[in-house]
Amino acid sequence: MGGALLWGLAAALLLSGCLSVASGPSVEFREVLLQGEGDDKILLIDISGPIVNQPLLVPSVGVLPGMTARIRQELELAFDDPDIRGILLRINSPGGTLTDSDVIYHSLMEFKRSKKVKIVASMGDIAASGGVYV
Repeated sequence: MGGALLWGLAAALLLSGCLSVASGPSVEFREVLLQGEGDDKILLIDISGPIVNQPLLVPSVGVLPGMTARIRQELELAFDDPDIRGILLRINSPGGTLTDSDVIYHSLMEFKRSKKVKIVASMGDIAASGGVYV
């Protein structure tokens, strides 16, 4: 009965508009000029928290894609930008699943080979297991 109650509550919230589900592209780019001039760009990819492809429900925002899906979307969107010269990975992760870490790694390597860019990692407080592998 607890499961039915939970599903009923979720359906009521969704129908009442209190719960939103993101639709369409869920990754947005934001360009920030830190210093200098010119068109060259560095793609910053944040890998914070466990490396899993679990969608995330954020109140007042909706459902965001899991980390693996988000990173793949970011790379797909960035692929068409001819001004991207490199990728900076900001890693603060205890690791995660083998599959998700491997998918992210291979997605990054494919981007690197195709675009001929360099990838640099900045390790935060925690960079273990899958965080190091990526």
